[in-house]
Amino acid sequence: MTLRPAALLALGLALSAPLLAGCVPAAIGAGAGAATVAIQERGVSAAAADTRIGLQVNDLWFKSSNTTYSNLHLQVHEGRALVSGVVPNEGARAEAIRLAYQAEGVREVINEIQVGNTLGWGDSLTDTRIEADLNARLIADKAVRSVNYSVEVVNGVVYLLGIAQDQGELRRVVDHARGIAYVRDVRSYVRLKTEAAPGAPQPAVVRPAQPAPAAAPIRPAAPAAVPPAPSPVAPAAPRGTLKAEPLAPPPS
Repeated sequence: MTLRPAALLALGLALSAPLLAGCVPAAIGAGAGAATVAIQERGVSAAAADTRIGLQVNDLWFKSSNTTYSNLHLQVHEGRALVSGVVPNEGARAEAIRLAYQAEGVREVINEIQVGNTLGWGDSLTDTRIEADLNARLIADKAVRSVNYSVEVVNGVVYLLGIAQDQGELRRVVDHARGIAYVRDVRSYVRLKTEAAPGAPQPAVVRPAQPAPAAAPIRPAAPAAVPPAPSPVAPAAPRGTLKAEPLAPPPS
């Protein structure tokens, strides 16, 4: 979803259409837009939430710096905000990203802001032509569900956001972009339909219960060793009385 100042004005006119008498074309356009949103993969509630995020971010940018606001582009899809454009310095880029994170419901901010001289009218017209050409090609390609893609072009760089049915469809979209004259690069932030949406809870991995280890067999305890009975001690034989024998006289 791309929201520019002109887009905000168009959105305001669409919302006020029921208050304007005789505005049949506006009512038809609003109905067609609602039908388009209804067939998108992200669903009506997600699309409405993305619109609210876009309005908040643009309002924050406008209140901060009208010059910076006019040079920025915003795509919002499933709470992911892709910010592109050209600003004069790093400070302006950092401030734009900081403000984008303040919007309620933002899950991720993708910083694709270029720092340099602002684009001239010639460059802007070339970007607009590339964007219109690519959107027309996606609509004409029956193998691509174009309603699921958001396209933005800044200084010849194509930024893609949305949901692809599979790798084959995404490859076709990228090839269409690369086949347009004056396209310098193609940067895709498209997720595959089979991948989980940003912020969605991941499915729990159920692992089979492991069998409890078999209990070791219980063996009867060995009887305690009984020390042998002490052997009877024979009484000592009575000792005789030693008599002193007279010493024999030494020989003469």
